[in-house]
Amino acid sequence: MNDYIKIVINSVPAEIYIAVIIGLLLIFLILLSHERDKARQVRREMELLETVLSTADEAETASVQDAEVHSCAFPGIAEHCRMLLDLTNEMTGAADAFLLSEADDPEDYAFYRALLGDDSLRGLTKEDKDFFALPGSLKNYEAELVLIIKIPALYFKGVAVFWYKELPQNEYYRFTGLQLMIKKMADLWDCYGLTSEQSVSILEMLKTLAQIIDDHKPHTIGFSDLMARYAGIIAREMKLDKETTADVVSAAQLSNLGLLGISDSFGAEVVAALLDNPRAVNFIRYQYEKIDGSGACGLQGTEIPVGARILAVAREFLRKINGAQDQEPLAYEKTVDYLKAQAGNSLDQVAVNALLRWFVKKQENPEMEGRSLGKCREMRCAPRRICENCPADALQEQNCWEVEGVLCAAHGNTCASCFVYTEYLARMGPKFGV
Repeated sequence: MNDYIKIVINSVPAEIYIAVIIGLLLIFLILLSHERDKARQVRREMELLETVLSTADEAETASVQDAEVHSCAFPGIAEHCRMLLDLTNEMTGAADAFLLSEADDPEDYAFYRALLGDDSLRGLTKEDKDFFALPGSLKNYEAELVLIIKIPALYFKGVAVFWYKELPQNEYYRFTGLQLMIKKMADLWDCYGLTSEQSVSILEMLKTLAQIIDDHKPHTIGFSDLMARYAGIIAREMKLDKETTADVVSAAQLSNLGLLGISDSFGAEVVAALLDNPRAVNFIRYQYEKIDGSGACGLQGTEIPVGARILAVAREFLRKINGAQDQEPLAYEKTVDYLKAQAGNSLDQVAVNALLRWFVKKQENPEMEGRSLGKCREMRCAPRRICENCPADALQEQNCWEVEGVLCAAHGNTCASCFVYTEYLARMGPKFGV
């Protein structure tokens, strides 16, 4: 049955297959649009709250500047939760507050949840024996009343703790909006969590689409993984921060979506429509710009986003060592010469230097003496389905070209033209008179 399915799939023209995948992606996007609208609404409300808080009297807000948010599971949410805590403090007259999550401090979280029991809210005063089991920090704040409230969110297990230096005197009206504010905080967590979950799902779907495109021709098998690997190597060698490096890797993984045959910019437009990551989109969009300004958009030098410059170097490196349907791969040392010649002209000098520096570091490692720099799984990002059936993959002490029956042709290569082998020859050849 599985063989029959494979035959059917392989008989479908790649263009139709890819069009169906894109259609499914777009349908998925429509289904997600409602939840994304909800997330945008929450963010708009947060902006409004920020405006309200910024115009509040400084004297009234001074006592709540030290409110803590103990969890930052999603970017930006700590700031927004802080605003909600500050606003709730002002509304109820609390001296201070903090938010505690199970993920960040499971022991303290378990303590406060045990105090809550099955309740969603509990108030403790000095008349309650449990009050004296509270952490010493609360006693040091001279708290007279402590409110513990469960955050009713799907994506966040946590509690909010407010404390008061004075017991309310017929001012319980101040607490009428407390539950509403906590519910809003839960909605905030769920929107951030859902948006994050959706982004991961969409990213995985786009990666699947990229892999389908890769597998269309033998010489492009593993191309997206190769782009992600070598673009990430360049970014790390350039000492870019973790967030930028992650965006470079994501953009590299999806950079071949333009190979759908519609236009070079199509891949960027697909990613822009489905993934909420403008920086990664720009890395893809401007990857064909040239340092000397001769690209389609006329950007030059540092006008080109750093990720786009990195993608250009990784792409040109892979284009040369992989070859094409009607073009033999270029040997490793000739590829290095090509990159050096293009550095400062069409390619970024810093990015080229970073890639070559990484290779030199591996080459200078004494453990690489007489050996390839790595297996196909590592250096060529050959898919697992190929590596698992290749007799060379399981061998630790033998170079792949020394093994009979290897599967180089399955990913568009021969041993003689593979850059893993030609790099070895360039490095070790002089020692053997080659």
